Amino acid sequence: MTSERPVYYNGVNTPGSDVAAETASALAIGYLVFKDRDTTYANQLLNTAKNIYDFAYNYRGLYSNYIPDAARTYGSGGYEDELTQAGVWLYRATGIHSYLTQAESFTRNDWAWSYSWDLKEVAANILLYDVTTESNKKATYGNHVPNFLRRWSPTGNVPFTPGGLVYRDQWGSLRYAANTAFAALLAQDVGIISQGDIDSRTALDPAAQLHYILGNNPAGLSYVVGFGRNYPKRPHHKSSFCAPAPAPQCTFTQFNSLAPHYYLLSAPTAPTSTTKAASTTSAPRSPATTTRAYSRRWQVLSTEKSSGHRRCNLEMTEHSPSLLYRFFIHKMFLSN
Repeated sequence: MTSERPVYYNGVNTPGSDVAAETASALAIGYLVFKDRDTTYANQLLNTAKNIYDFAYNYRGLYSNYIPDAARTYGSGGYEDELTQAGVWLYRATGIHSYLTQAESFTRNDWAWSYSWDLKEVAANILLYDVTTESNKKATYGNHVPNFLRRWSPTGNVPFTPGGLVYRDQWGSLRYAANTAFAALLAQDVGIISQGDIDSRTALDPAAQLHYILGNNPAGLSYVVGFGRNYPKRPHHKSSFCAPAPAPQCTFTQFNSLAPHYYLLSAPTAPTSTTKAASTTSAPRSPATTTRAYSRRWQVLSTEKSSGHRRCNLEMTEHSPSLLYRFFIHKMFLSN
């Protein structure tokens, strides 16, 4: 890209508990993934996760309060949900109970507008439900989740489009549908709801939402760039439509062009192989249990020039990352 890419940071005097805690969660999950494969790397991830979490916990603040450019579009509404998730993941990684105690102190059971990049209360309650062994706390966390999912069911108050997509908002409507479907699968996996709850329409049908996103909709369009035979060729993404240097700097002239973007993704229309995920149980898992996970990722194998555009050839490959990815891929692609 030929445009400037300024760097911002949060520090002691400009805290960002939300971003820092989210980063700590990712690193703690990374530790669980790699601890039996690469001990040195895994320990580096865990030590960094602890340090970043300490910063997030001890220096409270919203990152967007100190980064004006971020506040204009991605202002943060709170850091409690991120601190809850980070505490749970560090508890899973270390078995240190103080992390769980701190996570519980931040949890919120109030009404949640959605499950999104900024609002993670639903996921936080699912994680707490899964690790706690105290029946009264388990009931509190467990009750919040079905109440949220019920509002997103066909009999709830979140509307559906005529084609069947649950529609929370015009900006990023698919992310709300996909995230809520994801939450329903997580809740089912840990035992908060059952398959019968989904079948009886007291919760969102995850498969129906994902199938809509991947092309089973009135337009016959896959909304995932590179998936299927008919997908967007002009996504709202600067890295897609900007040609590399020495091309002129990208402007809205290129963005508003009707031509396909310079960089296009292509991929197989369906997975070429399947792998059964490890079985799960409804009993609470120990805090240090490795997350049992199977997922698929797009791997760039080669690039080739096609009709003046750069096309990336991708292949579906298997790997075993975090708990948070297994549910979506295993439940949708392997179980249906």
